[in-house]
Amino acid sequence: GFSNQRYVFLGDYVDRGKQSTEVVMLLFLLKINFPRQFLLLRGNHESISINKTYGFKDEIIRRFNKDDGEAAYNMFNECFPYMPICALIGKKVLCMHGGISPKLTSLQDILAIPKPLADPTTSELACDLMWSDPMIGLTGYQPNRTRGLSKHFGEDSLERVMAKLGIHLIVRGHQ
Repeated sequence: GFSNQRYVFLGDYVDRGKQSTEVVMLLFLLKINFPRQFLLLRGNHESISINKTYGFKDEIIRRFNKDDGEAAYNMFNECFPYMPICALIGKKVLCMHGGISPKLTSLQDILAIPKPLADPTTSELACDLMWSDPMIGLTGYQPNRTRGLSKHFGEDSLERVMAKLGIHLIVRGHQ
């Protein structure tokens, strides 16, 4: 069983293959049945503006029918804005889907992100936590032209944010 283990998932449960529906349903069922053991962080694809374009909507409509598929798709997208964007483990490990942000100056900044947050691009901090990427050799931050959104960050920025937050490790997905 899952009695003493805790699991953190870093997001992007949809748009990553032909079984997004099964993946997100399984994870939601695990969260419902084992709420303390499973933590599901929100990735950038848990946003309607992204998952309508990259396959999740089409998959659900194909799997069901147009009306039932639209209803199921909308129900999933009503849940996503309530999902946490970050998790702090043991006060020293910060988990997120994307990366750091120049707007991240304290852990309180993360707690201040409003929920539900339908469109993460309305919050620069939320957007960066879900979208930003590291770039080897970069000093500071620069626009993330690869994704057309958020930022790239350098090792110096990462070290500065980690010191400011008092954390030892950042665990991220989004690669």
